Amino acid sequence: PSPPDKPLHLTGPKAQAAPTAQAAPTAQAAPTTQAAPTTQAAPTTQAGPTAQVVPTAQARPTAELDRSDDKVYQAVMELVQVVVQLKNDVNTLQPEEYITVIKSVGLTLRSLIRSVDDILPTLHKSIRTEIEGTQKLLNNDMSELISKMRLAQQNAVTSLKEECKKQMLTAAHNLAMDGKNLLDAVDQARVRANLAKPKPETP
Repeated sequence: PSPPDKPLHLTGPKAQAAPTAQAAPTAQAAPTTQAAPTTQAAPTTQAGPTAQVVPTAQARPTAELDRSDDKVYQAVMELVQVVVQLKNDVNTLQPEEYITVIKSVGLTLRSLIRSVDDILPTLHKSIRTEIEGTQKLLNNDMSELISKMRLAQQNAVTSLKEECKKQMLTAAHNLAMDGKNLLDAVDQARVRANLAKPKPETP
């Protein structure tokens, strides 16, 4: 009898598994890149206006004078410093602690007005009315600050909490800027009365 045909042992048909390459069309998932428009969230930067209180740093003297023994200048700088301190600490202070900082502002303001009163008779008359007017304005600013502080304390646990704190800081900012205006008026009066000493040149 003739031997069986060997070609029966061929395992070749297994190669048909290759068509699994049809899985490639899953690349259609790429259109998920449409999610990019989520960048619309950027407008949250609208919260920026709260930074309006920062301009307290602008309270710098405009005149380049000798400040070595200038009590008015020192009092104004101290006033600005206390206001900046309030701005920096307002979110960490307890409402009952506001009074401590506001008292510090009041004492500094009193020192400023006293230092101006001490030199007022020596200043040029043309500016005296303006100086006295600014002093009254500062006293009004202080009353406003105390009023806003009480409002902030009363609303410490209400939805108006943040708004009241902002109003208190605005009142403090106005006080600091009017203090700076008082210094400018005093400087102008000193110049007119020939009392201003130029800033010494640094070697």
